[in-house]
Amino acid sequence: MQKIFTYLNTFNINKISNIIHLGAGECKELSKLQQFNSKSIVLIEANPALAAKLRINTEGVDNVVVVEAVVTKKPGNTTFWITNDPNESSTLRPVNLLKWYPNLKTVQEVTVSGKTMEQIEEIHHLNFNENNLLMIETQGSEVDIISSTDAKVMQRFSWIAVRTSRDVLYEGGANQKGVEVVLSEFGFTPVVIEANTNDEVPFQEYLYKRNDKFLKIVELQKQLDSVQKENSSKSQSIENQAVLINKLQNQNQQVIEDRNKQIQNLKNLNIHFEELSQKHRQLEQELAELKNLSDTLTNEKNALFQAREEQTKLAGERQVQIQQMTKKLDEKDQKIRNQQSWLEAFKNEKASLLHTNEEQAKLTDERNTQIQQLTEEKDHQSQLAKNGEIQVQQLTKAMNELSLLAEEREVQIQQLTREKNEQSKLAIDRGAEIQKLTNQRNDHTSHIEELQKRIETLRQEKDKLIQEKNASIQESNEKIFKLENALLETKHRQKLLDQEIIKAEAQIDLVTDILLREPEL
Repeated sequence: MQKIFTYLNTFNINKISNIIHLGAGECKELSKLQQFNSKSIVLIEANPALAAKLRINTEGVDNVVVVEAVVTKKPGNTTFWITNDPNESSTLRPVNLLKWYPNLKTVQEVTVSGKTMEQIEEIHHLNFNENNLLMIETQGSEVDIISSTDAKVMQRFSWIAVRTSRDVLYEGGANQKGVEVVLSEFGFTPVVIEANTNDEVPFQEYLYKRNDKFLKIVELQKQLDSVQKENSSKSQSIENQAVLINKLQNQNQQVIEDRNKQIQNLKNLNIHFEELSQKHRQLEQELAELKNLSDTLTNEKNALFQAREEQTKLAGERQVQIQQMTKKLDEKDQKIRNQQSWLEAFKNEKASLLHTNEEQAKLTDERNTQIQQLTEEKDHQSQLAKNGEIQVQQLTKAMNELSLLAEEREVQIQQLTREKNEQSKLAIDRGAEIQKLTNQRNDHTSHIEELQKRIETLRQEKDKLIQEKNASIQESNEKIFKLENALLETKHRQKLLDQEIIKAEAQIDLVTDILLREPEL
């Protein structure tokens, strides 16, 4: 926005307190902004790459703050469309702008942090009485941003510079007429509208000034409306109070009537109370007589209860004596029964011992007969044992001979087994060597096949890279040709733009001269 500075110089603006720049881009006009000796310059840019570049370029500059965000009508993350011309990137898709710039393309979609004007902390430090400047380069979203911002926030700026277009260039975007309508609602009037007649330039720069007289009129109108509303409210309140007074008077009359009824009821209650009091006194006398009678009955009851307790105590003592005597009699009966049982058991045991003695005598005779038979059998077994011992000695000798023969055979078997194991081990080792050689041969064969496949793959990749390189060279040549044509076109447009700037400056000089001739200015 280079022409804005010419517009401001037209009004002899040499000092701007604070500058807020929405969509600062690379901010090539920063050096001119510094000429206004501002306390703060806030550069807000949504493109991460341009924001990073701004931070590098403004490092060490005390009064410059870079905010990486996009200003939107609602807070939160939003999609930002980055084009091959970074200056035309926006939160809206370019549509009619492609008629002006056919080569304009969207190269990247990024999600960026969206903030409203109220969420920009630096704006809250601005003073209404200071000379503040707001610069808006938001490619189509100007109306959304301005209309969603509180009027008091917008009116902290004395000047608003907008880069917009006569036609709608972005999908769902705004144009210069929409911007002018919404700014007029906030009390800003256009002071410079670029009369650009060059059809090859879609964007123009506009400068708006806060109309303090208009704002004062709006404020007075609000106060007037408030006073009228307050008067209307007071009139309504008086009418409501009159209705309320009538209602209260009616209620008061009703209260008086109710009070008279309550007084009459109270008199009736007093008469009834006297009657009840007299009945109460009679009842108290009857109650006193009943109490005396109750005390007499209680004394008689206590005397009877005491006599009953003495009789109960005496009966208890006698019952204890009866139980003790009964217990002693039971013990004596038990002793007699135990003695009778012991005597009966003694008689039974004596008879059992006599019977047992007879059986033992018979058993002794039978055992003597068995001992004699066993003695004879023992002598016979001794003779058989001697004969068996001789046979055992003979068998032991034969067994020893067989053991020696078995040991010799075992030694021979062990030797043969050892030789067999050595031969088996040798056969296994040779088999392992043969398997190892076979595996090595298979590995060499596989490696050779793999190398052949790899050579074939490399040959194919080489052919493919050669084709891609040739295609890339051809594409580069086409791009060079297109860039050369674009450069020629740009030079032509620059020449036309220079001519338009010269015409515009001449017109500005003419307008300045006319404005300076006006008596009021």
